[in-house]
Amino acid sequence: MEELYRVWIKDGTFELDARGPSAEFVERTVETYYLRGRSDVGREQPSTNAANAGALVGDLRPTSLRELRRRIGPEKKTEVAAMIAYYLENQPEVAVQEWKPSEVAARFSELREEAPSNPAMTIGSSDFFMRSGTAGHYKLSSTGVRWIELRLSETSEG
Repeated sequence: MEELYRVWIKDGTFELDARGPSAEFVERTVETYYLRGRSDVGREQPSTNAANAGALVGDLRPTSLRELRRRIGPEKKTEVAAMIAYYLENQPEVAVQEWKPSEVAARFSELREEAPSNPAMTIGSSDFFMRSGTAGHYKLSSTGVRWIELRLSETSEG
């Protein structure tokens, strides 16, 4: 299993959960979204248009599920569920560490899409998800995170 690097920062009302396939990726995320604009940091500030696959948007404004879908372009219900789970785990005003399949299914309506008839089966049978420590709860696996972040990096580079 490939390693997933993660840093979580909470500074006042600002919260950043940076995850990625390499330490360098996570460091770039922290530099781009946390250190940018801080006067107490004595290093060159990164470009505001630096490609960063781990963040939902480059300027820290919330991203809607519909905008995220446009950027990622999921085609299958499992891909849409992975995108919703990524949103739940990473969007600052939502940010949960684990979730129930029914919580993901409830978000399909925001996308004007029909939810899977059996969300637990859809999520439980995909490599994009893994069970968390709480019964009936899941979280994205490293495979799911990598799939989403690859799609996000492709749209930010293009």
